[in-house]
Amino acid sequence: MTSKQILKSVLPPVIWNLLKSVQTRIMPSSDCLTYAPQGWATKLPNEPTADNVWAKYMARELQKHEGLIRRAQNAEPLLIDPKDYVNRPTAFASYMIYMTYAYVLTLAAHEKRALKVLDYGGGLGDYYWFGKAMLPGIELEYHCMELPAVVEEVRKASPRVIWHTDDACLGQQYDMVMLNSSLQYIQDWQGLLRRAAAAVRIHLFLSRAPTVERVPGYVAVQRVGDASVLCQQHNRADVLGTVQDAGLRLVREFLMGEHPWIGNAPEQPSVRGWLFQRDAGRA
Repeated sequence: MTSKQILKSVLPPVIWNLLKSVQTRIMPSSDCLTYAPQGWATKLPNEPTADNVWAKYMARELQKHEGLIRRAQNAEPLLIDPKDYVNRPTAFASYMIYMTYAYVLTLAAHEKRALKVLDYGGGLGDYYWFGKAMLPGIELEYHCMELPAVVEEVRKASPRVIWHTDDACLGQQYDMVMLNSSLQYIQDWQGLLRRAAAAVRIHLFLSRAPTVERVPGYVAVQRVGDASVLCQQHNRADVLGTVQDAGLRLVREFLMGEHPWIGNAPEQPSVRGWLFQRDAGRA
């Protein structure tokens, strides 16, 4: 065992979590976040573009892709490998994210034989495989929108996914549109929400959105590998108001785990999700 594992095994959970919190504030990790008071006008270092940043990240994640697909298809525990037990809160948070997705997808597929889904910012396209495993009797037409450089990396890993590289995909209609940990990287996130709502026949699912309640939404700088990107921390009321003004009603809200500490932030965000629905007669 490493010294970190030994220390964690002998300390009470409350003390361990306190030490982690102090360490995060004093010695942030390589994926640290810091408050950006100038918002989206913040100047970033002369580093790789966002396309290249996420493409490199996805290329690394591809190494895990075959294992994820195997677990989904073989009814194995999702994302729970022996090594994950070193960091059980993270492992089980990931597990609950997939279970929330299963709940949402089941509602969207109610009394249907086929389901058309758009995953905006779909990464590896792995939610297609989990959807097929969770609802084997449903014909799943799965669309993913991603940055061109990312699609170039991941298309071969998920050839059954219909890949898009621009917002023209929002000109179609879908039974469900999902934005999973992607809305925060879009500067005009309110415009994107309105376009996504217009593309929804029934359900809009916002997942893993960093959210504040007591202060206006703000921007942070996030380190991703060897580069920096800007990301929005959403005000909850702004998100709900934008979607509801677009004609959808809130069905359920989800708490989806802890958020990394943001240095100097006016309020630390939580990670939330929301399921919205267009009622019959309002389409």
